[in-house]
Amino acid sequence: MQTSPGFFAAIQPYLPMSYRVEGLRRLMTGGELAPARQGSAVLLTFTAGALVPTWLTARGREAVLIKDMHPEPSL
Repeated sequence: MQTSPGFFAAIQPYLPMSYRVEGLRRLMTGGELAPARQGSAVLLTFTAGALVPTWLTARGREAVLIKDMHPEPSL
C-alpha cells in the first residue's frame, strides 16, 4: 500500500484482507498471535455478512416448475 495512490491508502484500513496480511506478516516474523486472530475474525465477519443475506434471499424463493412457466392451454 506504500506505493498506492492516496485513495487506496485511505481505505486500506477498512479492507478485510489488510487485517489478514498484517496477521500473516506478524506470524512469519515470529510475532504474537493476536493480529492473526483479529484478521481471521474480520474475515469471518465479512464472510458471514455476505452469506447471511444471500441465504435469506435464496430461502425466500420458491422452486419454479416447468409446468408453472408454460401452463397447458385450456378451452
